[in-house]
Amino acid sequence: MKTLVPKMLQPIAGAPMIAHVVSTARALKATKTHLVVSEDHAGLKAAIEDQGDLNWVVQTEQLGTGHAVQQAAPFINDDAAVLVLLGDVPLLARETLQPLFEDPADVAVLTVNLQNPAGYGRIQRNAEGQVLGIVEDKDATAAERSITEINTGIFRINPGLLPGLLAPLSNDNGQGEYYLTDIISIAVHQGLTVASVTTDQAEAVSGVNDLVQLAAAERFFQRRQAQQLMRAGVRMLDPARVDIRGAVSFGRDVVLDVNTVLEGPCQIGHGVVIEAGSVIKNSVVGDNSLIKSHSSLEGASLAQDCQVGPYARLRPGAVLGAGVAIGNFVEV
Repeated sequence: MKTLVPKMLQPIAGAPMIAHVVSTARALKATKTHLVVSEDHAGLKAAIEDQGDLNWVVQTEQLGTGHAVQQAAPFINDDAAVLVLLGDVPLLARETLQPLFEDPADVAVLTVNLQNPAGYGRIQRNAEGQVLGIVEDKDATAAERSITEINTGIFRINPGLLPGLLAPLSNDNGQGEYYLTDIISIAVHQGLTVASVTTDQAEAVSGVNDLVQLAAAERFFQRRQAQQLMRAGVRMLDPARVDIRGAVSFGRDVVLDVNTVLEGPCQIGHGVVIEAGSVIKNSVVGDNSLIKSHSSLEGASLAQDCQVGPYARLRPGAVLGAGVAIGNFVEV
């Protein structure tokens, strides 16, 4: 990505990409999440809270996606269904993935149709529409490249089947890598049932490989989050100009004006109005308080019915009792 920060630690909405993927696994109630990482992964471990559900698996050689899953396979119980997620596809929601588990097939792959599928593996089907395999873009023929249905890299595999699907993997391809995508054709050859689940959430399944794609992922996340909050009773005068990063809770009838930024952990009470250009970090704002324009709160705690600003600054440790007013250009 041409930055000094590793890709998996690049932030989206204030949290590193890898944390979003782990959060998705937890939302699906995964009993164990196996993270396949390089030997230099101390930064990743420090970025994620371990709730006893993480297993760090070191891949000493980068020999492809299939090889990565082979490293994790010995740690997976035979009675556990397996969901393969990608660290650089951080915005998948539980609702998008749940249908993979509802399909009774032995193996299921998440697919999406793209107008421009260049660079992605294509889904191969027979005349009856049954999935036969996946061909990587670099290995595809001209006819195969015309296919618009692509592999997202997300697979669900029924309990006990993973070892038998990984064993036949070969690196006899143009890249000399072990492709996880080959498990689809292997499953078909073994007589297993294979299904596809197609999503219309193209942005959610998009990979993040450069800073342009990172910015697009940030916008998608903020837009989706804003829609969820507005449906829950938070009013945004222009949701495209509100950024919420980290864990922020809102009461009812909160109003967020344009160009406001909230960085969690924050608690915003009922009836709070936050005017344009204000930034609130790691703070508690009590019910019916008014944060006037271009004010900055960091590490502050406000009781109910407070008024701050405009152009005021509350530093870490500032505590306002009920009904306190802080005027313009005041620093506390």
